[in-house]
Amino acid sequence: LQSNKVRAALGLFRTVHSIDRVKIAETLDQEAGVRGLAVAGFLEINVGGESSKHGFPPEGLAAAVRPLTRLEHLRIVGLMAIPPQGDTLEGSRRWFRRLRELRDELAGRPEWAGFPGWLSMGMSDDFEVAIEEGATHVRVGTALFGSRS
Repeated sequence: LQSNKVRAALGLFRTVHSIDRVKIAETLDQEAGVRGLAVAGFLEINVGGESSKHGFPPEGLAAAVRPLTRLEHLRIVGLMAIPPQGDTLEGSRRWFRRLRELRDELAGRPEWAGFPGWLSMGMSDDFEVAIEEGATHVRVGTALFGSRS
């Protein structure tokens, strides 16, 4: 999500699965406050450290996102990740497991008391492995609607 798209997004959605930096979270919180909305958000984590992807790095995550525990209108409800492309199912498993470990780390911190810790991970090709590793939300558009043309 880009900063200049926040207003449009809040006109359509109440949950954002792609909060990839503190600034976006703060912008969502501010705009939700102006509109009198309560918004849920997933932090996008760059589990594979890929330069082609956005997201919070796994290292130092708790410290990086500590400011988000004080937001008034945006509640962080979980973490989201897409594993590196080309991984096998078992290769994807390690990234899903890492996301679950990060979730558990955050959930164990006092400032994150009440954190639901949902996990948005897995797509049409690997959702079963993601579910085995604790996914609460999966993206299966291709399985349902077919490939994009």
